[in-house]
Amino acid sequence: AIAALQRPQFPAALAQLLRQLVKADDVSILRYKEGHLPEVEYSAPPEADARTTLDTYLTGPFLLDPFYRAAAIERQFGVSHLRELAPTGFRDSEYYRAWYKNCGFEDECGLLIELEDGFINIALGRLASKDNPAPRFYKAQLVLLEEIFDAVAALARRHWQSSPGTTTPNQSLREQLHTS
Repeated sequence: AIAALQRPQFPAALAQLLRQLVKADDVSILRYKEGHLPEVEYSAPPEADARTTLDTYLTGPFLLDPFYRAAAIERQFGVSHLRELAPTGFRDSEYYRAWYKNCGFEDECGLLIELEDGFINIALGRLASKDNPAPRFYKAQLVLLEEIFDAVAALARRHWQSSPGTTTPNQSLREQLHTS
């Protein structure tokens, strides 16, 4: 990942590193720039599935995502586990019905990294399979992510630092959502 900094290969290298460390089935890197719709910096669905529901997520459900809300509203950054962030009755929520139940995750954790112009969410998902019908992230995996978080965050900030001449969008986020 260090060798790929500032190069197009960086997101994939970082995702592969994290996938191997915590045995994640799915890794997506989403960038949330202030005033813009989220951007998918990296996504590679598991080969067994070879599909993604991120297109649906980007059209609006992201606003209800517990990880998005933790970073954008509560300004909570670091390693977060869905069980810590999800509201009571999560499986009855609009977010769950609109997107989450179709994404295939049985468990999720995220590395929420603050940037100068927004934040990054590195979403790590565990999927059910015939061999593992109820996959979960274990405490040891979450502790490992917490131990390496500062290094991952430094790499991410270095890679996604604001470039001079970044402009503000012509449309508000509300207008962008209506035109998507």
